[in-house]
Amino acid sequence: MIRVTPDHIVPLEQARRRLDEILQSAAGNQIWLIAEDEIPKVAIVNAQFFEQILRRLWFDELAAKSQDAFRNHLIQLGLNPDELAEDEIESILQK
Repeated sequence: MIRVTPDHIVPLEQARRRLDEILQSAAGNQIWLIAEDEIPKVAIVNAQFFEQILRRLWFDELAAKSQDAFRNHLIQLGLNPDELAEDEIESILQK
């Protein structure tokens, strides 16, 4: 889970005044949230961290698609994926 310290959640007007500080801090791996009406609207993060987030999202999406495809494969075989034991699934995967 990503944690942001309360002092790194700033209102938009304050963020405008502190932009240099926020950008330098974010470049050093600090996360900032810019809030409007006390609701976080924008995150300012290091570009490498943002890239890591995108890679994780891509991987999670790929994993979900793989699980769905395998589930559909089991159904096409006439099996109920919700009733299979783990050893049965392992056996099917090894075929």
